[in-house]
Amino acid sequence: MKENKLSIIRLISNIVILITSLLAMVLPYSLELFLGLSMIGLCGNIIYYVLCFKDKAKWESLFTIILSIISIILVLVLLITKILYLYYPIVIINLVLVSLYFALTFILINKNNVRNKVLKNTLLGFGSIIILLIAVLSIVSHVGYQRTMFSSVVEVFLKSSNSGAFDSVEAADSYMEKRALVNDNEYTLPKMSYQTDVNIDNMFSHQVITYEGSKNNNGYIIYVHGGAYVNETSNYHVMFCDHLAKKTGYKVYAPIYPLAPNHTYEETYDLIEKIYLKLMDDNLPIIIMGDSAGGGFTAAFTEYLSVKGLKLPDKIVLLSPWVDVSMSNTEYDDYYDPMLGVIGLKEMGEKWKGDLELNDYQISPLFGDVSNMPKTLMFVGTREIFNPDVRLFYDKLVSNNIDVTLEIGEGMNHVYPIYPIFEARIALNEIAEFILS
Repeated sequence: MKENKLSIIRLISNIVILITSLLAMVLPYSLELFLGLSMIGLCGNIIYYVLCFKDKAKWESLFTIILSIISIILVLVLLITKILYLYYPIVIINLVLVSLYFALTFILINKNNVRNKVLKNTLLGFGSIIILLIAVLSIVSHVGYQRTMFSSVVEVFLKSSNSGAFDSVEAADSYMEKRALVNDNEYTLPKMSYQTDVNIDNMFSHQVITYEGSKNNNGYIIYVHGGAYVNETSNYHVMFCDHLAKKTGYKVYAPIYPLAPNHTYEETYDLIEKIYLKLMDDNLPIIIMGDSAGGGFTAAFTEYLSVKGLKLPDKIVLLSPWVDVSMSNTEYDDYYDPMLGVIGLKEMGEKWKGDLELNDYQISPLFGDVSNMPKTLMFVGTREIFNPDVRLFYDKLVSNNIDVTLEIGEGMNHVYPIYPIFEARIALNEIAEFILS
């Protein structure tokens, strides 16, 4: 009877370890909570093996106890020091522990000729293999690509959901024809759990999503979403802005700006300028930020403000910015980019540019005057098409003595900071620190 009760404790402990570890992998913004809860299972494991030490193989007991203690210590260090990178070895250790439990139980059933052995063997054997496979894939992803396994999963998802709109002129035109039918529709917020007060306001006859993370705003962030100037803001953008407002205490304004092919750059410049000038009246810090096309627009708009002699934003943040819409660089390699392609991007840029040339600074900020740019933080992945241009833009800023930081995400894809992955959590922390410093 005692052995059965202890076995139940062991089973529950390993289920807790498994579930909390997997949730920490797929919900990185709550990883402290789930890893903290995993300590319950780890403590249960230690209690079981201490009480049953005489009845178990010494190597099994010592191995499990030592690994469980190491994992608990690492979790406590992570919770106290906020060194988030400790999450990775913790999850690997936890998955190895659970896999070992399933494997040993599988062996025990065979040895003792337990009833319903076939079914139990199948479940335990399958479970052990799957969990161990997750651990191995995590290690391979980290060693081979310098990223977490879930980041690799996201890349596979992005590839599988790629519509092919960037593969050719015909595909791009066909895609834009479809977008033209819906781009001017009224935007509605996705139904999800928000950390901040999220609303849709009307500013200058356009919808603007606002995220208020604090009643006493520290300042304002104007966030210009990406999407090759033809796609509306995505759920990923909404989640990211929600986290951003909560982390910084700034009020975030995310305009639903006019998109190609129905509209050109002029209307968006007019809208963002009006919002920017209105927010300036409050004499609070203003950050302009954007990703992909929105990142390129942010850089170009800042250059535009300088040309007009207007006050510049306090800082800007650019996530994988599209700084050369003419796509004139000879070093593009879209083989590793799961989303974008040179031909389709250039075709969409043609619809956005209006009467300007593609290499006009208002369209492609890489060719503008950057001598007055404010303090800048940029992110780019190594597995994305914009990497060469972002590096060129960074070099241009450096050569003009601009205070700029470029974070290169090893193994990361386009606009990786907006996705629900561990690396995005690290990026958000850096962005918040940059904004608040």
